[in-house]
Amino acid sequence: MHPVISIGKQNFASLRENNCFYIDKSDLIREWWESQDEITLITRPRRFGKTLNMSMLNNFFSNLYTDKKKLFEDLSVWKEEKYQKLQGTYPVIFISFATIKGADYQDARDGIIMAINEAYSEHRYLLEWNGLTEGERRCFEELDNYAKNPGMKEPVANDTICNAVKNLSNCLYRYYEKKVLILLDEYDTPMQEAYLYEYWEEFIAFIRNFFNATFKTNPYLERAMMTGITRVSKESVFSDLNNLNVVTTTSEEYESSFGFTEEEVFHALETMGMSQEKQLVKSWYDGFIFGKQKDIYNPWSITNYLDKKQLRPYWADTSSNGLINRLIRQSSSEIKERMEELLQGKEIVVNFDEQIVFEQLDQDENAIWSLMLASGYLKATDVEYRGVLREPWYHLMITNLETTAMFSNLFKGWFHQSRSNYNQFMKALLAGDLDAMNYYMNQVSMATFSYFDTSGNEEGPSEPERFYHGFVLGLIADQADQYEICSNRESGFGRYDVMMIPREQGDKQYPAIIMEFKVRNSRKEKTLEETVEHALNQIEEMNYDAQLFARGFKKEEIRHYGFAFEGKKIPFGPQILFQAEGMEELVVAAEICEDVWSPVPPSIQAALEGATVIVNCSASDETIGKDTYRRALISGQSARLISGYIYANAGEGESTTDLVFGGHNIIAENGTVLKESSRYVNEIIYSELDLQRITGERRKNTTFQPLDEETLVRVPFTIEETKTFLTRTFPKKPFVPSDEQTRAQRCEEILTIQAMGLKKRLAHTNARTAVVGISGGLDSTLALLVTARAFDMLGRDKKDIIAVTMPCFGTTDRTYQNACEMSKKVGATLIEVPIADAVNIHFRDIGHDPEDHSVTYENCQARERTQVLMDIANKTWGMVIGTGDLSELALGWATYNGDHMSMYGVNASVPKTLVRHLVKYAADDTTDEALKNVLYDVLDTPVSPELLPPKDGDIAQKTEDLVGPYELHDFFLYFMLRFGYEPSKIFRIACMTFDGEYDKETIFKWLETFCRRFFSQQFKRSCLPDGPKVGTVALSPRGDWRMPSDACVAVWMKDLEACRV
Repeated sequence: MHPVISIGKQNFASLRENNCFYIDKSDLIREWWESQDEITLITRPRRFGKTLNMSMLNNFFSNLYTDKKKLFEDLSVWKEEKYQKLQGTYPVIFISFATIKGADYQDARDGIIMAINEAYSEHRYLLEWNGLTEGERRCFEELDNYAKNPGMKEPVANDTICNAVKNLSNCLYRYYEKKVLILLDEYDTPMQEAYLYEYWEEFIAFIRNFFNATFKTNPYLERAMMTGITRVSKESVFSDLNNLNVVTTTSEEYESSFGFTEEEVFHALETMGMSQEKQLVKSWYDGFIFGKQKDIYNPWSITNYLDKKQLRPYWADTSSNGLINRLIRQSSSEIKERMEELLQGKEIVVNFDEQIVFEQLDQDENAIWSLMLASGYLKATDVEYRGVLREPWYHLMITNLETTAMFSNLFKGWFHQSRSNYNQFMKALLAGDLDAMNYYMNQVSMATFSYFDTSGNEEGPSEPERFYHGFVLGLIADQADQYEICSNRESGFGRYDVMMIPREQGDKQYPAIIMEFKVRNSRKEKTLEETVEHALNQIEEMNYDAQLFARGFKKEEIRHYGFAFEGKKIPFGPQILFQAEGMEELVVAAEICEDVWSPVPPSIQAALEGATVIVNCSASDETIGKDTYRRALISGQSARLISGYIYANAGEGESTTDLVFGGHNIIAENGTVLKESSRYVNEIIYSELDLQRITGERRKNTTFQPLDEETLVRVPFTIEETKTFLTRTFPKKPFVPSDEQTRAQRCEEILTIQAMGLKKRLAHTNARTAVVGISGGLDSTLALLVTARAFDMLGRDKKDIIAVTMPCFGTTDRTYQNACEMSKKVGATLIEVPIADAVNIHFRDIGHDPEDHSVTYENCQARERTQVLMDIANKTWGMVIGTGDLSELALGWATYNGDHMSMYGVNASVPKTLVRHLVKYAADDTTDEALKNVLYDVLDTPVSPELLPPKDGDIAQKTEDLVGPYELHDFFLYFMLRFGYEPSKIFRIACMTFDGEYDKETIFKWLETFCRRFFSQQFKRSCLPDGPKVGTVALSPRGDWRMPSDACVAVWMKDLEACRV
């Protein structure tokens, strides 16, 4: 039997106890213990088993796990008796910084408090010991209280946090009379975030104090181990820590303790019956080098491959690589040239310091090699020490095919914002179409020049080198299959800029190409055309063709192209799209003042080419009533474009002789005004635009057809991503208008739509009767009221409405009496068909015990009722009217071929929260006091299918106790179907909306239930009877909702799992 391949499981005990795939790394324990190092820092790339190994150390040494000996019995470390005796003998403090990804200093500080509190929580048994001081007890409670309420008014003092681990060490030392081991996993994660989000200076002072107290001045420390990705400079965080042994990827210690060796990988493939795949796996995932140990494989990729049996860049796909992307993109030409060599499989030799000083990354370009080596994107095939000072020179190569694919995608991504123009340029280049090349290169360069941080200085030696070397890297990544791309190489009497050598010589589709890039020198060249001529002359004069001639290419097979630039021009005007880097959905376009008042505003073209937010800087003066028109105009334009619209108007103090400006600012989204300023007062307004909602609406709207060919210039820009405190609110009952007058109008319209739909169906089928099953509950009550309305519209006698009550085991007197009374009051013909005997006979026929109140017990009753209704309809030449509502359909809360089935479902698009208001509206509207009282009593009755026997005469089975509150489910349903929100987003807004009514645990529980049931019950919705659509959210398989019955919920559940509280 093969072991279970568990992806991402980092708990050593869980992995071992559940017989999951595991490669023995317990020699790490022996090597560490015998090293006698007081503090060890090991750096390895992400996903290399650091956390799992730290969990193993914790399980081995901690005296809280003395009962875990079985975990190690068949492992290497257990072969020596002294290690058997060592297991479970030390107090251990285990802390992980892996999840600390704060966008600001306060977030990072809160994350560290949470991590420390988890360590304290593991040792809360100390609170039962009378050896703790009051101050120590207070520290336990202070950390715990803050962790549960981050950002509270009385924050934990920095001194308390920095000394917390040292103080816990003191407590454990006194309790066990033994010094402690400290394990700190992913120590550098918060430091990388501090650099990325620019709060490094503030954070580093805090973290330095924490490290010094924990490791330097801690007399209760026996030993410590830290893991991370980067080797942060000692001066930055470990000042004066002389007892620290740093182990990097080039160190010879712990060479095989992290990652899989080739022997281990091949053995795993044999165990899984995949021996034939060894060389394929080696070509993709081999290549990491730690110390002198070559042929190290990344565990994440190997376990994923063993599980899915497909070659994919699993490891490369687990990170956005944002920092490395930015550093390469904005680097000098020299760095990009080295990257070109690497991407073409060559080795480079560079000198750098393996210590990373984050605050110097922008000044010291060579630090990028250290970062890429530590991150695993490059490998050091050799390290040679040169000169008297023995400076290290690293021989670097791209690690393997997987990381090559990562770099390739990264460089292609540089041109993502102008991808269409880039593709058109490549077509023109290969076809020799000079006009098209000129146009599309202008588009590409305009959109990407700033991306490479060019300065626009025409005298600068690096201009346009930053751009063209980035362009070359993009070419290498994009055209690698067809061309060998070379740049800045010697040929003839000089160095060409770019040469594209076809891999298949003689293929006319792919000519050999030489490109020369130049910036116009205004002192020597009057026009760009002259600059191009100089570029072409240089190719000829310097005989750049020599290299191609040597390879056998003929003159007619070679094309020469010169590209001239005039620094960095700034585009201006309405025909520009501004694309946010890292936020694909944020595309901004601008209009100026009266543009929006024109018959064809520029924003129409912008929206059709992808703009999701329109901004307008306006000087619209005030006249009587103009504000109303302006509001309608901006709101309407945002609806027409399905976009956000930000309108900023001239304000008080900007008036001229004849005009007065009111400062009427508006933020609108898809027809809704989100915020609006007061007029005649200068003020700033804020709101949030939901870009996901906008793009989702555009996808669903068949009349919104994006343009295939992009003509507008795209300019990238950066925007800082931060956590946003939402000022927007979300209605608790999104299907139900909050305003009483609007709600009444809505109820009247819905009842009319339902009745009109049924009226048409009754007339079309020549049905003589309408058969409605009446239970005394909300849904059947609404169905009866709608049917009565339809008969009034048809001018027919309501005695042809056959109201059927079918009491059985769970029917209570209250619901029975209400069903009978309302049937009589609406003028229907009431028929009572007790079904208990028929159901009992059926139990006997299928061998079911009536005392077994399982799902069979319940569903037999539902199906019997449907059979009765269908047969009565046949007998009376009638039609069965369905009573099930939208909420029940979403949850699958219906018996298949039972109450799930009818001949026309009038409530199929009416959610439960709205059903209640429709019945209340009918109660308020009727002049029949007896009917009014019955309807009010129905409203007060708990929602129940009444399929289980009553308890003391009361309903025993309450639906909301079983599946959750309908107000939550309708909230989930609305935002999932109407706007396409993913579960994590629904969870966030639900927690905000229902704060104080439901805690996060409750919301998570029922959202998880909703997702699971929604996907698993689609097969019922795939064969629904017809029914009228009354709102924008519906689940008819013939209209709004097309979903396969076996759609997988896994992605949704994974997204939701990240929110688990």
